[in-house]
Amino acid sequence: MKKSNVKYIVFVLLFLIFIYFLTPISGDDYGCYNSTNGNIIEAFRSAWGMYFSWEGRFVGRILISIFAYYKFIFNIITPILICSIFIVGIKLMGEVKNKGMYFLLFMALILLNCDMFAQVYTWVAGSVTYLYPTAILIVYFAYIYFKRNEKFKCYDYLLFLIVNIIGTMFVENIGCSLVVGNFLLMLYFFKKDKNKFYVFLGCFITSAISLSVMLLSPGSAARSAQNVDFNSLSLFEKVFGNLENFIKYLFTRNLMLLLVMLVVINGSLSNSVGE
Repeated sequence: MKKSNVKYIVFVLLFLIFIYFLTPISGDDYGCYNSTNGNIIEAFRSAWGMYFSWEGRFVGRILISIFAYYKFIFNIITPILICSIFIVGIKLMGEVKNKGMYFLLFMALILLNCDMFAQVYTWVAGSVTYLYPTAILIVYFAYIYFKRNEKFKCYDYLLFLIVNIIGTMFVENIGCSLVVGNFLLMLYFFKKDKNKFYVFLGCFITSAISLSVMLLSPGSAARSAQNVDFNSLSLFEKVFGNLENFIKYLFTRNLMLLLVMLVVINGSLSNSVGE
């Protein structure tokens, strides 16, 4: 990361921390606040109990219970994660002459629909469930991309192990994305680098086992059993039945985000072609 870009990152981080300290807990964060009273042991016990009664999102549930009570920690960690996505974006953009593109990139990250902004960014339970694993996966895959031609160190293996154990236990769709991503990396390195192929074979197996532990939990089964009508549909019926929601949340409700991202992408591509 060039020194000239540090000021943008520092600005974004301080701005977000300021906003987060002004944001109170909301929704069922109050229930999480009172359920364990900030006791870390109780947070583990609560997550363990919910694993058998309501959900398999073990890691996410622990963090929600802790952060809802100690929100000042959430107010610092969450902006750092958003900044991590911002840093990955800057590195992928490369040398962009128009530094205003960095500002547009940051705006693209926060120009969500109002309801979605509240659910994903400022609501502790929603942020930990959706934003946290998303940031982890983006940084994980970007890290591998930037080190694809380098030899992995011992700390890389430790990082991969941690990510693939906890990365699947926040929410189901992100967990599936991690497993699929590891599988694609495994295929990519099959001919390119046999040593790294075995590394990502291990990552794939680890993430698949971890995802199975979450999906096959008694709590997940009990929660899924409540959606009788949806469960009765075939795979294609589920996919096509949700096309309207897919279009609404990806395009209609986030039109400004898409427009700004298009400007950023076109600006970055134009810069690359110009060079």
